[in-house]
Amino acid sequence: MKPNNIILVSVLLITVGIINSSNASDNGFSLLCIEQKSTGFTWKDGKWLEQNFYPEKYIVKKITKKDMNKNDPLDLDMACLESEKVLKDPRILGNKKMEYSCYNIRDFGTEYYDFTTEACAEFWAKDQDTSEYNLTTVACDNFSFSISEVPIQFQTGNLSSSLSQKPKKNYKESLYVSFGTCDQI
Repeated sequence: MKPNNIILVSVLLITVGIINSSNASDNGFSLLCIEQKSTGFTWKDGKWLEQNFYPEKYIVKKITKKDMNKNDPLDLDMACLESEKVLKDPRILGNKKMEYSCYNIRDFGTEYYDFTTEACAEFWAKDQDTSEYNLTTVACDNFSFSISEVPIQFQTGNLSSSLSQKPKKNYKESLYVSFGTCDQI
């Protein structure tokens, strides 16, 4: 193995270790996620046409209580953290645990806005040696990623909400599915 490959593998293992070592669900982290491929369909002249899209980049941030803006009465991060879904006790089944936490997912290079924060399902697995739970997968509305793999894998997509054959102004959002990898930042 080349020295550069050893360094890359070491960095990726350390990244997964840092995220997994934060087995408490209130520890935050941030990821830079870059699509490798994106494909789907665009609506043109009343029909769907196959389309490849340019790869996008995303910032994913797990929101914690220290991220809340106590001076903002409309702080949507706080609304997410205090939602019934997030405050619910985790569901534990054998060596697996599922609970909700808040994540902010946005396009790379765009400003942080709390209205893009959502409650996402976190899936945890119990380490047989330490009996601690380690985060393995996070599933949000249109974005999910697997922390248990190196490098961290993610997928995202969009389904059009319009099923009409004659949408207003002959416009429909593109349908797409994308995949890529993430690194901790």
